This record gives sequence, C-alpha cells and structure tokens, in this order.
Amino acid sequence: QIKGPFPPPPPRRPPPPPPPRTETLGHVTSLAILPDYRRMGLAADLMNQLHHHMRASYGADAVGLHVRVSNGAATRLYGGGGGGGGGADGGAGLGYGVANLIRGYYQDGEDAYFMRREFGEEDDRYIASPYNNNNNNIIGGFGEEGGGGGRIRRAMDRLGRMGGRPRPWEAGGARRFR
Repeated sequence: QIKGPFPPPPPRRPPPPPPPRTETLGHVTSLAILPDYRRMGLAADLMNQLHHHMRASYGADAVGLHVRVSNGAATRLYGGGGGGGGGADGGAGLGYGVANLIRGYYQDGEDAYFMRREFGEEDDRYIASPYNNNNNNIIGGFGEEGGGGGRIRRAMDRLGRMGGRPRPWEAGGARRFR
C-alpha cells in the first residue's frame, strides 16, 4: 500500500486552436461603360456575369471593390441605396454593402468606400447551368451555333442597328471612342 500525499496530475493540454478561416475574395479593379451605352443595364449585367464566373471558376466566397465617396451612381449600382440599379430596368442594386471607409485612398485625396458582397446559396443556382440555351444567359452565344445570344449581345446588336456608331467588336482595329 502507498500512503501519503500524491502529486497533482499533470495539467491537461488545451485543444489546438481551430484553423484560421480562409476565404477566396475576388476584387473588381475597374468597370467602365462608354457614355452612349450607359443607363441600359449593361454594368449590372457585366457585374452579374463577373459574379457568376468568380463563383463557378474560382470558388469565390465574396467580392470587393473601391468606390469614390462622391460617385453616387456607382454606390447606388453596387449597393442599391435609392434605386438606380444599373439603368433602364431600375433595379435595386447588386447587394454590396459598405464594409469600410478608407480616408485619402485616391491620389487626389478623396476618400473611398470599400464595398463588399458575400456570395450565398442564391448565387449557386446560377452556377448549376450557366448557359442554358433559353436566352437567359447574359453574354452567351458569340460564334456558337444556335447559341441563342444573351442580353448584352442583344443590346449591342440593337444599338448597332440604331444609328451610325459601329459596334466595338466590328470596328476593325484600334478605334477611338469619345
């Protein structure tokens, strides 16, 4: 028999910390629409196409971009605060929220909003069948037999027929637009 005081048991080792959360974050560096093609929903369509490809090709969890504080049109397009949504359809924006205000971001000293959009399950439904031949795809169909086209292609075709200015992809070489 063993008698006497026993040493305390060794302390239990704490469980290892959880692995750091990683995410794939896309970033939009620039989006511009020629003046004659604005207010037609093209910017929103291009951004939706970009969202689709970020999710489908890169598995992005979210996307971010910087916007000048003074650029109300872009802030409305991305965030939807007050309509705008990218043109004639008057949509409610693309679901971005202001994540941060960055003071003096631009070279001229103007502040910028860092806007961010988290992708969710509702974004996954577009990945399942990105080009479904029922004319709901956005760009689609360039050079494909029976491709059906998409909203951007149809809008550009309509503009090309409406008057004088050549479509950019048919301009033939470098062409300067105003």
